[in-house]
Amino acid sequence: MTADPVEVDSKHYKVEFETERVRVLRINYAPHEKSVMHRHPPGIAVILSDCDFRFYLPEHKTQEIIGKAGEVS
Repeated sequence: MTADPVEVDSKHYKVEFETERVRVLRINYAPHEKSVMHRHPPGIAVILSDCDFRFYLPEHKTQEIIGKAGEVS
């Protein structure tokens, strides 16, 4: 999977800041919105508002992530 989320889903992913070493994305989904399959390099996420995501992964696997505002992962 090599798709850049900003390129394949510009509705939800915006570049806020970028250098050769750092890329900051703003990600914003309304309830029940979906994205196309894409990848993220290793990084840090700062949760700005409470969220509940379900990721549908290859081979019919899912991953649920519940985040609280202010959390860093």
